[in-house]
Amino acid sequence: MMTTVIHGYARLADKITQGQTVELRFEIKPEGNYTNTLYTIRYFQYDGEGSLKLVDGPVLVNNDRVLLESKTFRLNYTAKSADAHKFLVVVEDNFGSTPWEQTFEFNGKDKGDDNGGTIIGPVVGPVTPVIR
Repeated sequence: MMTTVIHGYARLADKITQGQTVELRFEIKPEGNYTNTLYTIRYFQYDGEGSLKLVDGPVLVNNDRVLLESKTFRLNYTAKSADAHKFLVVVEDNFGSTPWEQTFEFNGKDKGDDNGGTIIGPVVGPVTPVIR
């Protein structure tokens, strides 16, 4: 069975406003030499309304798999509502190994909030696969 660790890094505001975009950066680091491994990505939006886009790639559709063309990739999440946002990102390989999953959450922020969107990060360190 292949073991993969995905490192994710983000500089995120603790709150997000409608129209605001945050960037999520990832690097897939397989442990071992696995040639011809393909990776796909998909996501599930649980709360809020927004769009998730591969930088230099397509906008992801909820629960549709998209082929990752590189082991290093970036995602842009753009809030389309002032509500709280919660979504799950899933990366899988073509060998049927245990998928990697990470949930991202952002609180809604009114434009009148005075905290300025304090930046925190990196918020995601090395993450091991979820066991099902």
